[in-house]
Amino acid sequence: IVGKQPYGIDYRAEVTGVKMPPHNGSGIPKTLAGTGFFKSVGNLAAKPGVIPYDVNSPLWSDGAQKFRWVALPDRSQIGFAADGEYQWPGGTVFVKHFELVTNEQTKAKRRLETRLLVLDPSGGNGYGVTYKWRSDESGAELLTSGLDEQIDVIGKDGRIRSQVWHYPSQEECLQCHTTKSGFVLGANTRQLNSEFRYPSGRTDNQIRTWNYLQMFTSNVHEGSIEGYKRLVKLEDAGAGLEDRVRSYWDSNCAFCHRPGGTGSQWDARYDTPLIDQNSIQAAVRETYGIADAKVVAPGDLPKSIMHLRMISSQATQRMPPVGRNVVDTTAVNA
Repeated sequence: IVGKQPYGIDYRAEVTGVKMPPHNGSGIPKTLAGTGFFKSVGNLAAKPGVIPYDVNSPLWSDGAQKFRWVALPDRSQIGFAADGEYQWPGGTVFVKHFELVTNEQTKAKRRLETRLLVLDPSGGNGYGVTYKWRSDESGAELLTSGLDEQIDVIGKDGRIRSQVWHYPSQEECLQCHTTKSGFVLGANTRQLNSEFRYPSGRTDNQIRTWNYLQMFTSNVHEGSIEGYKRLVKLEDAGAGLEDRVRSYWDSNCAFCHRPGGTGSQWDARYDTPLIDQNSIQAAVRETYGIADAKVVAPGDLPKSIMHLRMISSQATQRMPPVGRNVVDTTAVNA
């Protein structure tokens, strides 16, 4: 990776015209266009300085495709960490856009929502908002509360199935984006250490490009990047099963299942060795009437509460409890 040229982006412009207030309350723009992050909302063309990125192991979001950007205020920088979480400057804004394939035969998609996560001046907290796209996809409008919408999807076999899409409220955003989880989810070395195709048409390692753009407070030696940890996708046949499952845990469970978190009984963080995660043959608080239930009971699915929670659609059982209405069959069958 050392000496490889070119970088994904030539320079980092200062982001101008952003309208998001530093704290939740009055002044939040009513439309996505009004936030000032896109030079063209219709084309999802971000302004200069708003950096697109992707993650190695995405959170399951009911089959939706997602696109991500981050905007640092002025010339501020991120506290880099090879392991664990980054230290983000106050005023950083993350943008995540959701689209769903509504016709699996033609691959036609529908724009659903675009979420913004705004870090307060401390950089360790903040608020989230959701903009719901209009049916004609001419723009997106701010939601003031959570919302469920029934969406019809034409399957590969031509049959129509219906699924519920949940647009989160601001309060629901904070159920996962907590102080204990670092507030920012999914933007760290293990998630970003991968190749990304930038709008310029160039492909480069994201950490290498971010380092070149001076987005970190300390310089990252390019020769070290290849040796940093990286998560893998669950469907990556070239990776081992343990690595794929633990990557999935990190992105789908670790924001709650960690020391001090709301699901602190077992530790889903990838940086924690498997033997210390308290997951395999570990006792559970809620057994749901299953004798000798465990978090994970190898070779015994009926006693594995994790499996039950992943296949359940009941609000009191399913995991994650927010933002999931469709079972991730790939994960269940892994």
